[in-house]
Amino acid sequence: MPEEGLNAGNQGGDQGGAGGQAGSAGSFDWKGFRSTLGDMGKEKSLDAIFNSENPGTNLVKGYVDAQKLVGSSIRMPAKDAKPEDRKKFTDDIVGKLRAEGLMEGAPESAEKYEFKFPQGVEMNEPLVNSFRSIAHKLGLPQSQANSLVDWYLQTQHEADIQNGKAMVEARESLKKEWGPLFGRKHELARRAASHFIGNDAENVFADLPVEAGKRIVQAFAAIGEKLAEHEIISGEIPGGQSLEEIRRKIATIQKDKSGPAFDSSKPGHAEAKKELQSLIDLFTRLGGKWGEK
Repeated sequence: MPEEGLNAGNQGGDQGGAGGQAGSAGSFDWKGFRSTLGDMGKEKSLDAIFNSENPGTNLVKGYVDAQKLVGSSIRMPAKDAKPEDRKKFTDDIVGKLRAEGLMEGAPESAEKYEFKFPQGVEMNEPLVNSFRSIAHKLGLPQSQANSLVDWYLQTQHEADIQNGKAMVEARESLKKEWGPLFGRKHELARRAASHFIGNDAENVFADLPVEAGKRIVQAFAAIGEKLAEHEIISGEIPGGQSLEEIRRKIATIQKDKSGPAFDSSKPGHAEAKKELQSLIDLFTRLGGKWGEK
């Protein structure tokens, strides 16, 4: 038994006089004592103690250090611990880390969070205040809250760039689709939208996804044509010719049967014929019908 080995060692130490009381390697059979520990004595970590010149001193020092380590160690709460006990454990650990300067703490209150916004960026006060409350509830330090705000601003900036590109592409698509009628149709869409939605119609469209906004503009352009036809939308429509103007041009060309549009021997016959056909196509696209005045 270990106790027996230790007692035997003590007897040898008593016979050794002062040297045995001092615990020197020569007065105590440390190797014999280790052999009495069984499998535990075979631990490699004990070599530093039993193979040293002062095993007794090292053994005591190791015990003292172990006790200090246990005293400063983190003892995890049991798996079945109550939520309030787990929270207390977390708060204690975080508090110690912050006290040692190893972890940044959250501000004293939500209002203490301070954020700097780039020049030209208007702060959404309700949104920022809401974020302050959530950040404080989560215990976020100022630096982490700053990182989240920076991420949000960068994401919004990139989204604005992409949205701007999409709007340009949508406008170019309408220009290609409407051709020379783009100015007229765009104005008709604006007037029709103002008639049904109000003067802030363009702002309403701007808040929509780009593709949806494009389709609504197309729809209001068609509505605008009908409103203009029935004189619900009055006044001159810039950006294109009216149906009546186009009708008069077609009638003038068709009346001159000897003109270049009908006489292939006349100079400019191909161009005149092409112009007439373009006017007819334009008249039809605007909703005009032959025989109507």
